[in-house]
Amino acid sequence: MRYILYLACMSNQQPVSFREIIDRWPSFSGLAEDLSAVGYTVGAGVIKQWRRRNSIPSSYFRAIVLASARRGFDAISSDTLIECADSLSPSAVVSPADPAARMSAAASPGCAAVPQPGDIRPIQTEDVLV
Repeated sequence: MRYILYLACMSNQQPVSFREIIDRWPSFSGLAEDLSAVGYTVGAGVIKQWRRRNSIPSSYFRAIVLASARRGFDAISSDTLIECADSLSPSAVVSPADPAARMSAAASPGCAAVPQPGDIRPIQTEDVLV
């Protein structure tokens, strides 16, 4: 009953985060089933991690739009997903195809930056403490 009331109130309001998009479904497995129905196989555990991270990989945006249309969630469009991604901090948006960006984004503020190939130089005399 609680889900039905939530659905009646929220289904056509514009979501502002990936968590809100995921929360439109009654469960993680419900979203997994809907994604499977449109040709994308994702486990409920993966969806739970998306929610925890407040992030949905862009490769699933089309599937989310199709799955939301099956449920009648008119407010979820590709533009909505892009706006949610744009609202994240730049360090949270990392291209999966760019391992260097992934590594530097994973470094916490207290950690040294990951050196890049052009950053490494031979040790100079002035670098050695006597």
